Amino acid sequence: MGGARRRALTGALAWPAHLGAIVSVAFAMVAAPPLTAAQTTWHMQPAVSLGLGYDDNVTLDPDDPISSFGASLSAAVRGERATENAAMGLRAGLNLDIYFDERDLDTFAGLIGWDATRFSERSRWRLDTRLSTESTLTSETATTGVTGLNEQQLQIAVEPSWAYRLSERAIVDVSAGFEGTFYEDSGDLGLNDYYTGTLSLGGDYRLSERAGTTATFSYERYDARGIASEAETLGALFGGDYQLSQTTALGALAGVRRTEVTRSAAPNGLRVTEDSTGPTYSVWLGKQLARGGSFQLEALREVTPSGTAEVLDTTSLAFWLSYPFSERWGLDLRLQGYRNRDPSGEASTSDRKYADGDLTLSYALSEAWRLTLGYRYRWQEYDELSRSAEGNTVTLTLAWTGRAPEGAPGGWAPRPGQAGRNLPRSPDSRLGIQTQLDAAMWQ
Repeated sequence: MGGARRRALTGALAWPAHLGAIVSVAFAMVAAPPLTAAQTTWHMQPAVSLGLGYDDNVTLDPDDPISSFGASLSAAVRGERATENAAMGLRAGLNLDIYFDERDLDTFAGLIGWDATRFSERSRWRLDTRLSTESTLTSETATTGVTGLNEQQLQIAVEPSWAYRLSERAIVDVSAGFEGTFYEDSGDLGLNDYYTGTLSLGGDYRLSERAGTTATFSYERYDARGIASEAETLGALFGGDYQLSQTTALGALAGVRRTEVTRSAAPNGLRVTEDSTGPTYSVWLGKQLARGGSFQLEALREVTPSGTAEVLDTTSLAFWLSYPFSERWGLDLRLQGYRNRDPSGEASTSDRKYADGDLTLSYALSEAWRLTLGYRYRWQEYDELSRSAEGNTVTLTLAWTGRAPEGAPGGWAPRPGQAGRNLPRSPDSRLGIQTQLDAAMWQ
């Protein structure tokens, strides 16, 4: 990881001045109030899990699959502290996968995250920061699909936001974000370090207790390091949400985006600019089930950054189901799929399809201990290749989750109108390690 850390430090020192100013102002407005608020108790919740399993295609190779028995160890902790008008959250975790037959494929993943929120009568300021690392065997699921070599990816993210309540029915919000992605030995992988910066302006208006409208305008910039490749995307989304019942809600946003890509053309190295337009949308349906269960269905299309020195027009579908049969038995199902294309619509070496399904059956041994049997299926196909790759994984996991202290504050949750607009790019890319070490361990 030494190379990745060195590139991360160099990249951090080279952050654009205007982004540094945004982050500094956000820290001054958001971080200071919680830190100077009256002292309150930190509520901490740890979790640990140990698993055994078998994977018949660790690297998802279409020609020469590598199979191995293995073990995994995960440990994580999250903490919260709140005052009357401020809140802070911390989360940290690590995951180690060991392959008994292929020790050079052992992987490590880690996450450190911090968030701070300040509330007033009409405003909400928030800052999210994240430092994470994981193996390229898993980090490129939603974008490039590169799984041939086991190297480390490092990500640094800073995301300030502000929301203001104009009236009982109307809210406006502004959010920004900066993310740096760095690869260890990127030349061997064929991947490039890159930066992304985003700025979004949105508004929600409640038509009634059940229905609301939403509008969002966004700008995103992408810069690949070490190669002349840049992209700028402007987007606009309009739609709304509707509460079908006390337990069911749906939302839909649709619009258009314009992407301008600038890159060097071989062999003379002249810079070439290409413009393209296309649809963008976000559709979701969610329902709360009996005994604390739930399901959610989502469809998303947007332009996403990648490590192949280009942005991708990505369409994703996802379905999550959590269904407790009883107080002890529970079933969880996660399905997701991606379709990556060049934003211009022309054929590209990055054009691919990917599908991933994860089914787990769990049994609560006690309030803190849980035993889980899981099966995962993966499939990937590049348009330029006439063959596909697939993999199957079976796991048995014993997990312990510490009990949350009495009176622990709950996390901030977006209103229905905001949920569709703020969906992460995918569970396995932008928030991949967070999903593994945070949400999965406290399901």
